[in-house]
Amino acid sequence: MSAQDVKDEIDAQSGRFEFLKQALTLGLAGLAGTAAIFTDTTKIPSNPPAIAAVCVIGAALLALVGFALMGLSVYANLLKADAASVAIATDADADVAAFRKSLIRHAQLVFGCIALTALGFVTYAANAVVQRDDHHVTAVEAISVSRKALAAAGCEAQFAAISRDTSVFRATFHSDPCRREFTVMINAKDGSVAIQSTR
Repeated sequence: MSAQDVKDEIDAQSGRFEFLKQALTLGLAGLAGTAAIFTDTTKIPSNPPAIAAVCVIGAALLALVGFALMGLSVYANLLKADAASVAIATDADADVAAFRKSLIRHAQLVFGCIALTALGFVTYAANAVVQRDDHHVTAVEAISVSRKALAAAGCEAQFAAISRDTSVFRATFHSDPCRREFTVMINAKDGSVAIQSTR
């Protein structure tokens, strides 16, 4: 290959190089966003379609990052083989052709991972729309419901804490005058309420 051929090759592959760089950036950002879901137990999906979608998204993003990194490595090897083909007229031309095919293949794999990730996100969003009634009670609403339930039961108590176990909120209230503790359980799916009292 001549020096001009090498320059033309670099120009021809620069688009794939930029594509792989951007894909790597997006893949890492996507992995960070997916990992953030698991830092808050209230954000972790509980129904099988949503769980499957998150698993597909995570696997596709991991594969995307891996293929993008390998593609960038192949691009570097392609440039090295290009330089070698100019310096010495050996079998470097064959290496250039092999690296060129490999770079194209890795770019195609990255594109496939992006498509699979997009499919996972669409599935997750569609499931969220279909299951929109699930977990419709928020923590603030649960506290409000708890106060009303205690008032209706004739109990005066101060709010202490709230926690969530899968789809059930547990709001704890303390009543200083009678030294009692009330635990109000609110089902986040249907809004049903149950009150427990302990001394």
